[in-house]
Amino acid sequence: MPSAETISNSFALTSTQDFSYLREKGLQYIQKLSGKLWTDHNLHDPGITILEVLCYALMDLGYRTNFSMKDLVTEPDGSIDRENAFHPAHKIFTTHPVTIEDYRKILVDIPGIRNAWLFTKDENEKTFDEGIKLFAYCKNSELLYESEIDTKIPELTDREHVRQNEELRIKGLYAVRIEPDEHPILGDLSSNTVSVKIVKGELAATELEIVFPHWSAKDKNNNEIVSMLKAAKIDQLAVELINDTTLKKKDFEALKRSQWKTRWIIKYGAQERVLENVMVKLVKTHESFKGLIKGDALQKALLTPVGTEALKRFRQRPREIFKIFSIVREKLMEHRNLCEDFLYNIDTVDTEELSICADLDVEGNADLETIQAYIFDKVENYLLPPVQFSTLKELLDANVPVEEIFNGPLLEHGFLTNEAIKNADLKREYYISDIISLLMDIPGVLNVRNFKFSVSKNGISQPSLHDWKVIVTSNHKLKLKREKCKLLYFKNNLPLNASFRESVNKLQLQQSLQAHLKFKNTSQEIDLPPGKYRNLGKHYTILNEFPRVYVLGDKDPPEDVSIERKVQVKQLEAYLTFFDQLLADYCSQLMHLKDILSWKESPAQTYFTQFFYTKDAGKLFWQKDFLSSKLSTDFLSGHSEVEKDYLKDKTGLQYLKESTATYLDRRNRILDHLIARFSESFNDYALYMYGLPDERVMDDETVSHDLIKSKLRFLKNYELLSKERSKAFNYSIEEAEVLETSNLSGYSKRMRALLGMTFDKTRELHNLPDDDMGGFHLLEHLMLRPSKEGDALLGVCLDPQCDHCGEEDPYSFRISIVLPFWLKRFKNIAFRNFMETLFRTEAPAHALLKICWVDKTEMKKFEEAMAGWLKTKAAYYKAFPAPQAVVQKNYSEALKKLIDNIQSLRTDFPEATLHDCVDRDETNDNRVFLGHTALGTFNPTENE
Repeated sequence: MPSAETISNSFALTSTQDFSYLREKGLQYIQKLSGKLWTDHNLHDPGITILEVLCYALMDLGYRTNFSMKDLVTEPDGSIDRENAFHPAHKIFTTHPVTIEDYRKILVDIPGIRNAWLFTKDENEKTFDEGIKLFAYCKNSELLYESEIDTKIPELTDREHVRQNEELRIKGLYAVRIEPDEHPILGDLSSNTVSVKIVKGELAATELEIVFPHWSAKDKNNNEIVSMLKAAKIDQLAVELINDTTLKKKDFEALKRSQWKTRWIIKYGAQERVLENVMVKLVKTHESFKGLIKGDALQKALLTPVGTEALKRFRQRPREIFKIFSIVREKLMEHRNLCEDFLYNIDTVDTEELSICADLDVEGNADLETIQAYIFDKVENYLLPPVQFSTLKELLDANVPVEEIFNGPLLEHGFLTNEAIKNADLKREYYISDIISLLMDIPGVLNVRNFKFSVSKNGISQPSLHDWKVIVTSNHKLKLKREKCKLLYFKNNLPLNASFRESVNKLQLQQSLQAHLKFKNTSQEIDLPPGKYRNLGKHYTILNEFPRVYVLGDKDPPEDVSIERKVQVKQLEAYLTFFDQLLADYCSQLMHLKDILSWKESPAQTYFTQFFYTKDAGKLFWQKDFLSSKLSTDFLSGHSEVEKDYLKDKTGLQYLKESTATYLDRRNRILDHLIARFSESFNDYALYMYGLPDERVMDDETVSHDLIKSKLRFLKNYELLSKERSKAFNYSIEEAEVLETSNLSGYSKRMRALLGMTFDKTRELHNLPDDDMGGFHLLEHLMLRPSKEGDALLGVCLDPQCDHCGEEDPYSFRISIVLPFWLKRFKNIAFRNFMETLFRTEAPAHALLKICWVDKTEMKKFEEAMAGWLKTKAAYYKAFPAPQAVVQKNYSEALKKLIDNIQSLRTDFPEATLHDCVDRDETNDNRVFLGHTALGTFNPTENE
């Protein structure tokens, strides 16, 4: 027989929602407390009626408390306030770029960039430099420029040792290389080949392909051609044929060739550039020319607007690349990490070109141009796959965890997984078998008979050690050289060739029809689940729940009721008021749960209350005017500043509900809970603050009050304080007041937040009063590296035997922290030790910190030197790569002044007194205990 369908009774009430359970528990308490005084526990007893009404009220509270969290925090308009401790995933999970993969993501996200790479080492496996070589001279314990070795080192053997073994390679510098997207009009921006068509004259309808030198090359006179490319206009152009024969000029120009070497003389302003070996190739001519043209005719044609147009097109591509480079520099400066920097000269990635030669059997009805387009596409994507973005929906549908989706920097054009970045990385080896397999998968291809390949760089063939794999030079990409590929197709053993131009056109069509690699206006945010507003604070007095015979609440007594009866009703109502107020307060507390679990500064309370409302409720309260009105100025006058701040705008009822001490304790503990959700802690900082001598710094009440403010600021700004903890300041920004700015490193902001300091901007410290919470300055030594030979260098302390184990490098991964010594809380040696430990704990693991506590005089000198250096640093960067002499001079002078100052700083220690171990409650906490302090160092001689 079919089983009967039943309704499941799996829903179980909680104890607070079970009326029978609450009533039974209440009876047990009544029987326990009343003993033999009360034996009638039947339904008609008024005490049982009161118990049942209270159980119903508790059941209502249990029902409200059991709502889902989203309902408990929903606002009346149905929204959920983000400041109620709910960080959106796209802000709390994402990070400032940390790894090379992260940097590649933010660069590929820039429009116009197909791929990007950051390198820490060159082809010779040496860290990158900026053309300034430094050497460590151990005997004199100093750094030298290469040009100083011969003048400052007297011994020849020492010179050779220094040159060969003591070169300093500063670490933390990245070389940035990009691969631009195909421009919709200009085509391949990396190409230096220009196509033009002659429309008039003897060579009308002739098409030429002109190969200019790369934009980063130098001209005949060893001058960089970049300035010519950036020039506003070209004033004069001359084109000459390069005579590579022994013929006279006239006879040479009468020759007919398919390609010619030319020399271009370009004048702009007061400058001139001479481009040698500009190759002009004949692509298409009139049939009568038979693919050859005379030199003098070509020269005349190039001196017409044809040459000017070709030069214009050549200059367009680098200009577009320079625009991209400018955006890249701005992006990198905005996201620079501590102790890291980027070489100014951003470039396209170095390329090696692959040419393939293959014989392929194809189907009889196959379209050769389509097959060849597929071959180009497949091989190019194998050599360097494009970076494929994903949408949020795609990743969620693939069950990728949310924390993994948002791990990394937030992008504008979708999401990049680490796998997508790694797949598009540069490779050192490519296997021919993989390429043949790709060719075999193309529709219409039956067989690959023969396959050969060659690799070249800048037109020069590179030797190959293997015929079954391609080995690529480090930091280079491998690109298919389409026009040099020789592909022969066989249809029923009949050899055929495909039209190169038609196959390229079909390839471009295929690529345009492919899915977009970058998305526009994609959703990056995961919406919070919608909640339902429950009006949790609404309280319906229990007086209205009693039977009518009790005449409580809104029920009016009959006119003929005696005065005694009316008094009894009011007495019962007054008795029930205590329960009613507790229930009303519970509802208010539940309604304000979203405020308790919030980092908002107001309302400043943790216990919430409200009046329960009946028509006569106000008459039941003693001093109802005091309870319902805000506390007066006269009332607050006798309280401490902390209490005044807490009691401001509070009513008398709120004052009675929660004292200042209770609020400070509970609010701190609640904030500790919220902070602990992010695995953060203020416990050590709080202990040290409470442990400071009260009469010298602040009392415990003030400490608690300030801790609340510090924790609230920390939580409110936690998104940035967490994700940007390794971020450095942007030294490219020019500002009038460099020490009164918000241009702070993420590490500085985080440390200031953890130490209760102002972290929205930095400020001058030498004028701070003794009771200030303080601040500090951070200086990355990498930023002090020389800009040219002759700049001041940081000092070193080297072993004369050259056994210095890294001490020869004062620039890499080193940071100086400069703090004001004279502030009250900084004079406590225990607190100072805590701060130094915290600085080192929060710093990147590879960074070495030097912490200096200085007095007001030294701080002022340091800040003057720091401000001058920051201003000239920004100006120097803006003028790079060709700063004017005055800009260079100003920067070098400011750099020397700062280096001299930073090396002269000495830490000040508070005055200490000698005490025994039983000493307690001393005003001076800087005690020196015998057996725990090194007062000096004794180096005995052999006799001693």
